[in-house]
Amino acid sequence: MKDSYLGFTPKTPDISSLGKYIDKPISLSNGSVNVSVPIYTLPINSNLSIPVSLQYNTQGIKVSEVASSVGQGWNLSSIGTISRSTRGKRDNYNDSPFYLQSIASAKNSLMNNSTGVYTDVWLDQNAENVDLEPDEFNVSLFNMNFKFFYDFSSNKFVSTPLNNIKIIPTLNNYGNIVDFKIIDGSGNTYFFGKSDDNDNRFEVIEEVSSVSISNDNAFSSGTDPQFGTWLLVKITTNDNKTIRFYYDNNTISVTDLAKQDVYLTSQYKYFANNFDFFNGKYDVVSWASGNPVVIGNKYPISSEIAKTKEGNVYNVYSSPGIADKLISRIVYENTEIEFIKSTTARKDFNAYSLDKIKIKNNNNVIKTYQLNQGYFNSEFPTPMNDFSRSNNYIFTPNFDRAIPRLKLNGVSEYDKNNQIISKHNFEYFPGQLPSRLSFAQDFFGYYNGHTENIELIPNINFKYANSVKSAGTANRAVREDYSKIGMLKKITYPTGGSTEFDYENHTYQAINDINEVVIGNLFSMETKYVFFASEQAADPNTGEQLPPEMNYEMNWEFEEDTSVDLNTQIEQVFDENNGANNSYNIIIYRKVNGNWQIFTLMSHTIDKTAMFPKGEYLLTAHRDVLTVNEGGMFDSAGGFTLMMSFLGPVKNNQQPNTNPEVIQNAGGLRIKSIIQKENNVELLRTEYSYNETVGGKVYSTGILHGYPLLVTENFYEGINKFYGVIDYPFRNSSGSNIVYGQVTETSIDNVNNKKIKKEYFFENNAPLEATDMATIEHRTRTPYMGWKFGNLKKTLSYKQNDNGSYALIQKDTIIYDRKNLVLNENFGVRIEPRNRILLSTFGGQSPDDYIYKTDYKYEYYPLFSDFSFERKKQITELFNDKTLITSIDNTYSNTHYQLSNKKTTFPDTSSNDISYAYASEKGNQLMISKNMVEIPLETISSKTMGTTSKILVKSETIYPINQSEANTKTSGLVLPISVLSYEIQNLSTATIEVNFDKYDSKGNLQQYTTKDGISTVIVWGYNQTQPIAKIEGAKLTDIQQSLVDAIVTASNTDAAEAANNDESAFLSALNTFRMNASLSAYQVTTYTY
Repeated sequence: MKDSYLGFTPKTPDISSLGKYIDKPISLSNGSVNVSVPIYTLPINSNLSIPVSLQYNTQGIKVSEVASSVGQGWNLSSIGTISRSTRGKRDNYNDSPFYLQSIASAKNSLMNNSTGVYTDVWLDQNAENVDLEPDEFNVSLFNMNFKFFYDFSSNKFVSTPLNNIKIIPTLNNYGNIVDFKIIDGSGNTYFFGKSDDNDNRFEVIEEVSSVSISNDNAFSSGTDPQFGTWLLVKITTNDNKTIRFYYDNNTISVTDLAKQDVYLTSQYKYFANNFDFFNGKYDVVSWASGNPVVIGNKYPISSEIAKTKEGNVYNVYSSPGIADKLISRIVYENTEIEFIKSTTARKDFNAYSLDKIKIKNNNNVIKTYQLNQGYFNSEFPTPMNDFSRSNNYIFTPNFDRAIPRLKLNGVSEYDKNNQIISKHNFEYFPGQLPSRLSFAQDFFGYYNGHTENIELIPNINFKYANSVKSAGTANRAVREDYSKIGMLKKITYPTGGSTEFDYENHTYQAINDINEVVIGNLFSMETKYVFFASEQAADPNTGEQLPPEMNYEMNWEFEEDTSVDLNTQIEQVFDENNGANNSYNIIIYRKVNGNWQIFTLMSHTIDKTAMFPKGEYLLTAHRDVLTVNEGGMFDSAGGFTLMMSFLGPVKNNQQPNTNPEVIQNAGGLRIKSIIQKENNVELLRTEYSYNETVGGKVYSTGILHGYPLLVTENFYEGINKFYGVIDYPFRNSSGSNIVYGQVTETSIDNVNNKKIKKEYFFENNAPLEATDMATIEHRTRTPYMGWKFGNLKKTLSYKQNDNGSYALIQKDTIIYDRKNLVLNENFGVRIEPRNRILLSTFGGQSPDDYIYKTDYKYEYYPLFSDFSFERKKQITELFNDKTLITSIDNTYSNTHYQLSNKKTTFPDTSSNDISYAYASEKGNQLMISKNMVEIPLETISSKTMGTTSKILVKSETIYPINQSEANTKTSGLVLPISVLSYEIQNLSTATIEVNFDKYDSKGNLQQYTTKDGISTVIVWGYNQTQPIAKIEGAKLTDIQQSLVDAIVTASNTDAAEAANNDESAFLSALNTFRMNASLSAYQVTTYTY
């Protein structure tokens, strides 16, 4: 039967590494900081540059995580991808009406199925065959990260959050996506998969095959071959610059299963939660020769599980066949960045690592960066004694192969002569790491050292009839010392200085989860039991019957309002609701205002749940002389048992906080401190705290978003399904994530012997925009709302006084708003067929005669998005007895998502006002068609003092308004024609500040004229990539074309770097150009590179 938690194919290591930044962006709001090693920045134009750097993720390393091609925890910043996470089946974008009709049919059929006698026919035929869930796409670029989905009701892709970006797919005849174009708000176009020109490369990471392997159902095929990730192949800027990206195959084909890359994606087990499948309550019985014969069961799936699968651990593995690729080159004009992969295969994965990065100009190597790599655990020749190894089904060889992890030890920089210039060295927290297939994981998937675990199902109890049962044996507790192993500890810089990092586990105070049923507080709560029972009926020494009439009492106190399961079993008493005269009366009293009052009375076998308010209780039981049949036969007394079960706090001495009853630990790491040193002398220490103190008590400001799933109660009738789900990037729309409401940063300056303190306050809670139409207990499709969390709301800055106390010197507050809410409640539906329920045997003696109904569980989930923006910022500065307040009000009144007005009000109540107009406001349809909607075309600045306002500046940039004008004035490109300024006294009168007279075919400006009438000519060389001459006072028509051709040709020859060619010929040509008599009236400047 379908279970959405179990069907998943992990992405490649590099893509998964980028996915961590999409799910949890770098921010103090989640305890992460930016750690990177810059390699090179490729400048393109005024609004675009491509940084190449190595980034480290400080949020922790999960046991199941595969190191990227750089090394564990690191990734390469310049990779550009669009990754798809398939929901249900792969989307077909050619038939929106069919999808919408399917959603409508599903909704109607689910309603009919819940009220009708028989299963709805549409559900039986389509529930598992029709796509009802839109896929999720994740964009990861050096300058943007966001998600998007296809809204079949509007026939367009919708970004989360909303933005000005256009998403344009190419579809084949079957409605499947072939490639993508993304156009940003400045009109730059990013090509993914294909480049739309003569470059016929097709760069995708294809999920060729996927095999799901389980000890429950052996081998099964996963997803059909499909494009899982589209790679960035080209960028075309709005001024016609082109940057190309090239890739190498990075897959080593392996047919031996023992050497394949295997992921443990899930684990589960079943337990019945009552006796009904063992005591025959649901059996279908036929009488043969006067004897009862069981020929069926009312719930056949539940019965089969209870009798054959109960308590068995089932692992689900994925062996994805993915045609991975590794970036090999970035090429822009004469500059090339080359990425060279290792010549030897990795030990931990069937691929190659990134070995070197070379920066080239005109095909000459300028710099080389060598990645110095090794493997974690290489210092431990003997694997740790991990019980997981023998409990991984058929994957013991794969278990051992998954022990090494690629490690980046340092980066060395070499000059063009291959001489070392500098070196960064990295040091990590020591210790031995487990295999990626190990069960030694905390609830969030981080290493916890419990290698004795033989499963992932945690040691929690669940209600079984009138008693309890243990679901699993695993210790999934969070342990900081183990989760830090392998984390970056120290960076040593070429100067000899260093930065040291320390981490600690996350904490949280509250949970925000769309699931209505949460299994207690997993990390500090446990099921507690109170047993209240009669003594034995006979003296163990003499065997004589004890007196039947006896009283029992027991005191108990609840420290907070508590939901309690009450279970009573009373022997020799009729099971009657009106049993006030029964021989037993179990009465629970509650103390109210110092007096005992009856809270509940039980005189028969009962199983119920009651809410016990905080306070004192007295449990009493009185056994009277009445016993069997309540007829006074006191010699058959019988006994009683009362069990109360409830969730209560674990008394854990290992918790490092001072208030363990309220602060809960969670897996993953947050930054604790950063130390800057020079020559091993501490210069600056920065410490971070994520708590707040209220009324003398310490509380964590963390909120946990997304609760780890442990169990689905009654997954099948009477059957609980327990999970050991392992979280991977891109697995769900929202994984577990902790966001802090307050972070205190204290910097200790040891050089100047002073401290600086800042308190940051973040948005860490928001109502979940979701529909309640669901019968599935645990909701997997919590709408992605990541952009709503982590916004900085307030900053408090302090200085340290001479006496060591702190004084507030500045307070910044920010208020956010949103616009253009998108909420489609019928966006998708998840349907899972569960039980088969026997309706009738029609008197037959064979299961072939039986009529069954299928019980379907479902969940409707919405598409939610909006545009959130900073509406107001107030800066309050405190100087001794003075308070100065500056306010900034931002207005976004246009249909797009750009700032339309910014008003700054100063402490003296005067204000500056700047308004902006864009292509939409100016009606420039050509720019709108090119999506150049973020470029301000008009700016008006004004100042107000008291009641008097005046305009200070009004300027406007003129662009062509149609293609014909662009062809005439800007070489067919959408580039500025002129810049205007307006007279303050007469805003209708404009002055041309500068005219951009002529561009070449690549968008290079060749001539401009200022308002004083003086023109300047720019000559572009090096194959139209660099200016080589500037002639001030001249026009292009004033300069002989032969003079221009001579220096352009010389620069192109110089750029070619042919044999026996040096710069002397070019320098000579430039000298001749400058000395030419026809240019003597102009100021001439020449350039070489």
